[in-house]
Amino acid sequence: NGVAWFVNEEGKVGYMDHQGNIVIEPQFERIMSSTALPKGYSFSDDGFALVQKDKRLGIIDLQGKYVIPPTMERILLDGNVVEVND
Repeated sequence: NGVAWFVNEEGKVGYMDHQGNIVIEPQFERIMSSTALPKGYSFSDDGFALVQKDKRLGIIDLQGKYVIPPTMERILLDGNVVEVND
């Protein structure tokens, strides 16, 4: 999808483009990959990613906007329950 995730010095995850420009500021505690995606990919083909922020789960688009705000403690992803990590 043209972006790659990275972790900053504080341990927060963000996304950068092919040139290394930050496109989504590091703010997430973790990101989750779909089992349908190759290892290391976090965005689905339709451009959504499951992220954890402030000990809650949400879904973002490729611009970093929340499609589902981070309000959930668990979510079903690819038939598996994903829960918040402390």
